[in-house]
Amino acid sequence: MENSEQVLACLLLNRKKSHQQTNLYLESESKLLLGHATHPAAKSRLGFTEQDIIEYSPELRATFQLHYFAAKIGNVKRLGQGLTDIELRKLSNIAQLPSGYALLPVHQWQAKYLLQQNIINDLIEKDLLIDLGIQGKEMTATSSLRTLYNPELNFFIKGSLNVRITNCVRKNAYYELESAVKLTQLLAHNFIQLEHMHPGLKIMREPGCLTLDFPELPQTQRVLVEEGFGVLFRESPQELKEQNILLAGSLFTQGLSGESNVKSHIWNLSQLRQISYEQSNLLWFKSYLDSLLPSMFDSLFKHGIVFEPHLQNILIKEEEGLVTGVWIRDLEGTKLNQQLWKAEQLSDMSDKASNSVLYDQEKCWRRLAYCLFINNIVQAIFCLSRREPVLEARLWHQVRLTVQEYLKQNNNELAKDKLSNLLAGKPIPNKANLITRFLKRPDKEAEYTDFPNPLGSSRVLPKKEKEL
Repeated sequence: MENSEQVLACLLLNRKKSHQQTNLYLESESKLLLGHATHPAAKSRLGFTEQDIIEYSPELRATFQLHYFAAKIGNVKRLGQGLTDIELRKLSNIAQLPSGYALLPVHQWQAKYLLQQNIINDLIEKDLLIDLGIQGKEMTATSSLRTLYNPELNFFIKGSLNVRITNCVRKNAYYELESAVKLTQLLAHNFIQLEHMHPGLKIMREPGCLTLDFPELPQTQRVLVEEGFGVLFRESPQELKEQNILLAGSLFTQGLSGESNVKSHIWNLSQLRQISYEQSNLLWFKSYLDSLLPSMFDSLFKHGIVFEPHLQNILIKEEEGLVTGVWIRDLEGTKLNQQLWKAEQLSDMSDKASNSVLYDQEKCWRRLAYCLFINNIVQAIFCLSRREPVLEARLWHQVRLTVQEYLKQNNNELAKDKLSNLLAGKPIPNKANLITRFLKRPDKEAEYTDFPNPLGSSRVLPKKEKEL
């Protein structure tokens, strides 16, 4: 928490010196300045110096070149489709490599970390690895810090960072990369069905990854190398440059003015429609719920797929002031209901990857309920209705109406069970991240506490339905 305060102080001191982005999407990735309102260490970055914060932070709109290494092709572990060797050479501006070598892109900070490890220097001395240094085209840091963007590329580059950012050290374990790529392949038909049923939905595929593997090394060193160089490729659609696509987390957070960033969107809609601020607020929020809830419910209840729709994994598409779609990203955290998906269907995955993906039905619901309601809707309503309890009650009533409408149109038994309980006011599962960290448990063994359900408390109902 002390580190989080120090990082925030550095960001605030250097904020005015940073340049403005012309790309609306990239601008939104920089707006999580204060982070989640209720996180105890929202800005912690254990491992970054003050200079690192200035050079690599999305809040300061950091852009920088990558650090490149070349390794013997036989030691490069590549899975699926991502940036090809030819595309990586163009990105790095490296015209020629020694015969039998392939390129690996690495975040600048991570390269410094790796070059401090004895095993990396041993590999360089043996010519199994070549340090090519910092060069090539610049990338821009997104809100996760380790996922980098260049509008000229068809893919984001999600590299490892051995830095503890909020809760976790953000290194790329290979089984996590593998699960994201294999799920992109396995669920291709399901993704198409979901996007067809929900035209505003976009699932950002993660079709490829690469890393290094030296099987002859002792296991600890082998894992250090494999995790340290791990890179995931996430698709980067053309619409990010052309349309109003914004990070949800950038809207539902406090800005420097003290007001939530989303409020400017509410005011703009109020002006556009010539309606009151409260009407605009309810209308905008309804459009957000309509885009978000049915698609995430269908994913679990009809397809047995659990995404992680928290605020940093959701991109919002706006048209004429309203939300017309949501994009979901970060398939690394996607899970499958083992009552609908069997281990045999994941036989193409390693045991560690498939075990991390398959969850029992109750854990699937808890995970979705936490991400969707606690980590998304609760925060959104907090930002939309601060200091306005009547408006807060009306926003929760809109959640109730949206859930009820979904239940009317879907008679799935699991949906009826879980959503009826939700509407009846039963507690919402709240993931106990702090306990999980203290006990050093894997995410699959996370405990959940009961969060008082606002849908079950007394509500102020809308005066007139036609106001919406």
